[in-house]
Amino acid sequence: DRKRFFVAAENGVFGQINKPIVTILEIKSLNLLSNLLIQAQQSFLVESERLFVEPYASLFAGIVAGQRANLSEVVLQNFQHIVLSHMIAVSGFNITILIQFIINMTNYLSRWLNLFVILTFIIIFVFFTGASASVVRAAILATLMLLAKTARRRGHFWRSLLMTAFLMSLLNPLTIAYDLGFQLSF
Repeated sequence: DRKRFFVAAENGVFGQINKPIVTILEIKSLNLLSNLLIQAQQSFLVESERLFVEPYASLFAGIVAGQRANLSEVVLQNFQHIVLSHMIAVSGFNITILIQFIINMTNYLSRWLNLFVILTFIIIFVFFTGASASVVRAAILATLMLLAKTARRRGHFWRSLLMTAFLMSLLNPLTIAYDLGFQLSF
């Protein structure tokens, strides 16, 4: 009996793999950016475990960075049962908290320098959390609204939302048809 592993159409690959061989890469074999991000994620998980006992450490890592790997099956099922699984998914809420924290820390900077610092942290956060569609969507929308605010222009939410949808579909046109989160968001 041959097992078949289907590759998600969402990623633009239509095919199947028969008898796959999985190779676990060492961190050293990855590029510098990937290496730094993996080390940052691992450090975050270690610090979470140092600060909190289980299951709170895994829950904290899930809420802050979307790291669900260490959450027990029981905890995941409980969150699904009480319809709160979105609490351990990274989304716009996390981006909002990050932005507000950075604004509070850098409010003494000029508005354009402040924007630069915020956008730098948003980009780092997007890659740190794995650049899931919900985080990318929130980051683009937040960036557009921050640009309007920094330019002292009125931010138009619906126009920004439409621009976000356009940019995301430009990056990956298949997201329109295959990404349920994208469809529900827009």
